[in-house]
Amino acid sequence: MPHTAATSGISEKSCGASAAVSTAPSRTEERAKQLPPRRLQSALPRVCRERTDDVSEVIEPELSFAFEARVDIGPPAHVGHAGGAPVGFTPIVGGTVRGPRLSGEVVPGGGDWTVSRAGSAVDLDARYLIRADDGALIDIVNRGFWVATPEIEEALDVGQVVDPRSYYFRTQPVFRMDSPEHSWLTRTVFVGMAYDDNQEHQIRIRFYEVL
Repeated sequence: MPHTAATSGISEKSCGASAAVSTAPSRTEERAKQLPPRRLQSALPRVCRERTDDVSEVIEPELSFAFEARVDIGPPAHVGHAGGAPVGFTPIVGGTVRGPRLSGEVVPGGGDWTVSRAGSAVDLDARYLIRADDGALIDIVNRGFWVATPEIEEALDVGQVVDPRSYYFRTQPVFRMDSPEHSWLTRTVFVGMAYDDNQEHQIRIRFYEVL
């Protein structure tokens, strides 16, 4: 059956206050006859659509663990300023990827570009490559936010072990590759739960696919 207003629980009526039915041409209809076709649609009375069905089921997101990336990083460097906000760069020098959906190695040579905003919030833009165990090369652009209080930021800077739940470190990666075996990465939404591992000089990111 075609999906129409009658079959989808949507009723139609003219917008505005109801009026008595008249067979005489309305002033709007008379005016519409004098308009060119491209302006005719805007001159006709509008039609309102009202939902008459009751949509009670709400789809809640579900997450499934896909893999964890342990990204080795080098010393950060100050690049400059962008509109008054400091811009930094942290080189990516290697790492591993392990999990039920993907395993491989982080290829050295990428990096994480950061913009530090007021209030201890940092915009993240990491770009690097993953070489899967089957040899496929996977490009990843991983953007997100790092937010912490000044106390937590200072503790991390001096190498203290900090509970990852005490600061906000979340990412959303996008993948590109030619390998058919890993093409599912290009049509899946992911959420990255990340934290700083100062003892190993790593950023650890657990990637979850949104089902």
